[in-house]
Amino acid sequence: MKYRAYRWPAAVITLTLFITLLPYLYGYLLSNHRIFLWLGYNFDDACVYLSWMRQAAEGSFRTYDLFTTSVQPGMPANPLFWCMGIAAEFTHLPLIAVFHAVRLLGGAALLFSVWVLIQETVADLSARKLSLLFVCFSSGLGWLPIFWPGKTGVSIFSTPVDAWQPEANTFLSLYLSPLFVISMLLQVSVITLMLRSERRNSISHAAAAGLLTLLLGLIHTYDVVGMSLTWLIYLILISIKNGWKEKANSWKRALAAGVLAAPGVGAIAYQLHADTVFRKRAEVPTLSPAPIWIILGYGLPLCLALYA
Repeated sequence: MKYRAYRWPAAVITLTLFITLLPYLYGYLLSNHRIFLWLGYNFDDACVYLSWMRQAAEGSFRTYDLFTTSVQPGMPANPLFWCMGIAAEFTHLPLIAVFHAVRLLGGAALLFSVWVLIQETVADLSARKLSLLFVCFSSGLGWLPIFWPGKTGVSIFSTPVDAWQPEANTFLSLYLSPLFVISMLLQVSVITLMLRSERRNSISHAAAAGLLTLLLGLIHTYDVVGMSLTWLIYLILISIKNGWKEKANSWKRALAAGVLAAPGVGAIAYQLHADTVFRKRAEVPTLSPAPIWIILGYGLPLCLALYA
């Protein structure tokens, strides 16, 4: 009976990940015996990640930007791509095969962690099922033909964010990159652990959340900001509702998690200071789109979230 409860989410997760494969399979069918890169979008970032994997596979514990001739000290390898490179070396699989294997396995772990979080927060079974479908497939209005750049002649960045910003929704992240799915997996796991810490008055859960945030800081640093703000707002709201003194221990557990997580963010901050090449790459202007494209990028889900 225990395993039957996971049949439905397992089926949804399998279907979701299979659908993410379809564009790649379609691209391969169109290759007509030419070389197909097995990449569908954001080629420049993917090439950087593959170069990190290659350096790890060749035995390097440091990462160098191979797309410049500038002298650089290099930086400690990104833990995710270092492990992926080592996996490619030991399995003798192509880097791109490991890239997609981690994308799919990480995607399965992400969606399962979402199901666990749903179980922590939603009581009704039908609502739980709808919640998982919502996470897997919801999007904004970028699918409407009026926003297609090829139809309107406008830049893709002048369209809803769900059409081009993978982190804006789960499905695009699942389709595109192991970096996004693993960072999302860590974020969902941290929120779940902090909720359990809150409900069970458990410092050990908060410590585990802090260690995962430490790892997140080393893998995809800026995600720490949004996730930390989410928990901060939650703490403020429950403190207002229940009293600041009553929630003093909640703040102490959050502080403990933050102390454990700080070295990860601190290490990247140091690299920004010490490595000029890394700093120049990070300082490339990446401006937020106009607010209207963010609103349209979430569409109906945003309206439902505000109502909830």
